[in-house]
Amino acid sequence: EEADRVRLIFRLYLELQCVHRLTVELATRGLRSKVRLHQTGRTSGGHAFGRGALYAILKNRLYRGEIAHRGAVYSGQQAAIVSPERWDAVQALLATNNQAKRTGVYAKDPSLLAGLLYDDRGHRMTPIHTIRRGTRYRYYVSQAVLQNQTAQQGKVCRIPALEIEQHVTRSLETWLAAGRDLLDQLARPSDDTAARTVWLAGATAWRDLGTREPSQIRAFLLATVRRVTIEETAVLMTLSRSRLRTVLLRGTDIPSTMRIPTRGQEDEDDLIQVSISVKLTRCGVGMRLIVPGESGGEGRARPNAALIKAVARAHVWYARLLSGEATSLRALAREHGVMPRYIRRILRCAFLAPDLVETILQGHQPPALTLAGLCHTLPLDWAEQRKEFGPV
Repeated sequence: EEADRVRLIFRLYLELQCVHRLTVELATRGLRSKVRLHQTGRTSGGHAFGRGALYAILKNRLYRGEIAHRGAVYSGQQAAIVSPERWDAVQALLATNNQAKRTGVYAKDPSLLAGLLYDDRGHRMTPIHTIRRGTRYRYYVSQAVLQNQTAQQGKVCRIPALEIEQHVTRSLETWLAAGRDLLDQLARPSDDTAARTVWLAGATAWRDLGTREPSQIRAFLLATVRRVTIEETAVLMTLSRSRLRTVLLRGTDIPSTMRIPTRGQEDEDDLIQVSISVKLTRCGVGMRLIVPGESGGEGRARPNAALIKAVARAHVWYARLLSGEATSLRALAREHGVMPRYIRRILRCAFLAPDLVETILQGHQPPALTLAGLCHTLPLDWAEQRKEFGPV
């Protein structure tokens, strides 16, 4: 009976692909751990299987007919109750899931450049996040800042995560669509026409990189990108030629063994450099990366939820004050549970020029147009507003 239970656990793990789902399935079936009677008369066990217990079972070499002792493995006298093929499949899946957890491939909201991003001084930039009013904001922060090494800090100490991730994925999309230029960097003289054709087909399959699931983008970056460096006027990407060739040959199937960043293992001849010209600009307390030609309406939309919310609130509050529905700023503040000075700051947004409001709603606002700027330095003259925040 116990052997059947162990074999069932191994089989279900391969079917469900996840220890958490395995615990739920076993609980649904009413399966519990073995009850043990101790010499003192105390009993233990008989509980629902936890994650730790299941990991111990799935890694226990006793079930393969072996004995582990002081780091060495010996053949045991007991018969195996799990076949070698199933044992190997389970260990491979455990290793894959463990690596995916460490690299963040399957995270709900992964930091796509974790382990790959560096500042201009060579310090790794670590993903962090803050939560304000229930909203999660992600950033990459230089280790020089996190370790209070003020003298070692570079030009970029902190950057919004979504900002740099979008720049990198867009640049890769453009590069993958380059056709002949792409082949010139990937191909070797000995490569035949068939291989070149397959690479172009693989590049075409990945040209929509930015629209894929975060886990797929993360897997592609881990497999192909060796390093991303933020400098004052450029973002430099270093890619592996050999790993790119492999990924493009395999299409969208990236093996788990390629989702591991390499450190110091690169051959200089194997590296490809891709550069993005950027301009660093300060917005509020943070920095933004502006790619020439993307700051106006022709670039991709970048809706600023906080900015849109402030403009909408300002117009609603202003209308309520004009109509007499709200008797004063203090009344509005009491209704919304905020301070009156907050109402006064946000109300400035009701006097924003219509064309600037439209760009905010479309996500094409100028880089200088921030919530802090609107709340503190908004002139009433529309022409002055356009001059203050830049061209629309």
